[in-house]
Amino acid sequence: MRRYATGAPPEPSRLDQPPGVLIVGADETVVTATPSAREWIGELETLPAHALAGPQMPMESTVWNLTQAARRRDTPALTRIPTRRGWILLRAQPMTGKENSAVAVTIQPATGTELLPAMALWHGLTPKERAVISQVLEGQATKQIARRLRMSPHTVNDHFKSIYRKLGVSAREELIVRLLD
Repeated sequence: MRRYATGAPPEPSRLDQPPGVLIVGADETVVTATPSAREWIGELETLPAHALAGPQMPMESTVWNLTQAARRRDTPALTRIPTRRGWILLRAQPMTGKENSAVAVTIQPATGTELLPAMALWHGLTPKERAVISQVLEGQATKQIARRLRMSPHTVNDHFKSIYRKLGVSAREELIVRLLD
């Protein structure tokens, strides 16, 4: 996975459809789904097209694993998945009430900030480099980043050079565009 994820610069999804919602029952079938959720599942390219037609759609393994994680921990679980048109985010959360064995799964484009933890791991970013990127995403200038992180502006610039090399970008603007666009 690391080799695949680091093979190209990280880019959030370019899909402009609304987030999708799946309700997964105790028997691991989709009880109901929004039309956009069916389109998102199709984007994963792992289910045959005919499987998306009926109300009882079979589970795709990534979604199944995510719902299992949410049930085991009884807390939300999330994963980031690359597609041919960018990264998407799947988030699963156990339902409450009389259908408490069901899990709601939302599927939406992944933003740069949601990709940052995974990117940091995949690209070998240090905690300081990740902190610098977080400050950049907040719109901070180099001197402000230096003050906030208690380091010299020269050290911040050294971190930028390392980040650019690791992520395959050449400037702050390119980094921001890759993460937020």
